[in-house]
Parts: sequence; C-alpha cells; structure tokens
Amino acid sequence: MRHLIPVGGVVDERFGILASPQHKGVPIGIKEGMDWGGDLGCRRGPEFVKRFNLTATLSWLDLMQPYRQTCLFLTVPDYVGNAKATLDIFNEYAWLGDWPLAFVAQDGQELLPLPYSAALFVGGSTK
Repeated sequence: MRHLIPVGGVVDERFGILASPQHKGVPIGIKEGMDWGGDLGCRRGPEFVKRFNLTATLSWLDLMQPYRQTCLFLTVPDYVGNAKATLDIFNEYAWLGDWPLAFVAQDGQELLPLPYSAALFVGGSTK
C-alpha cells in the first residue's frame, strides 16, 4: 500500500503525490521523480467532490505525459456511494489507453466483483 498526499510542493520519498486535473501545473514532487496517482474526479457525488471534466482531463494528460513512467494510476471516474454504477462504467474508460487505471471501490463493493485494474482506490460515502 502506498500513501499519496495531495500536496504538490512536498518532496518526501516516504509518500507519493495525489494529483488532479483541477491542480494547476505539475507538482514539484512529480517533477522531482516522485511516484504519483491521478484523481480524475467522479461522475456523480456530493457537491464538495471533484467532478470529472473530459476537456480538462485530456489537457492535463498531455501535460503529465512526460511523467507517465512514475504514474501509479489514474482513477476511473466513479459514482460516489454506488458500487454497481461505478462497476458498470469502468470499461468505458478503456480509451485512456496504456495509462494504469485504478478502480474506485464504493459502498456495496463487498457484494460485487472487482475488475482487473492497476490499483484499487478506496472511495465510498461517509456512511
């Protein structure tokens, strides 16, 4: 298990960086070679949760391409609190090509299979 922190200015090899298309630029830790994961946001969830934006994601992936070799995963957009809906759409993101994808487990996941993915990102509601 790897702990990723959403603080781009930190360079500490004990951690990795959790980045997002909503962040501006490339975090210094990623520029310095730290492992990182990308949170692409959700398809549906509470207002405070980052939303998936296709245009922003495509632009961000172009920006992040030089750092792809240290990318641990990109989260596939999910439905917060709904494991079945998240599982149903997982394969729709095959267009992300050879980026390593993470499945975001949601409420009820223990009753459903897990798809093959590079990583399992534990999500879920606050229930």
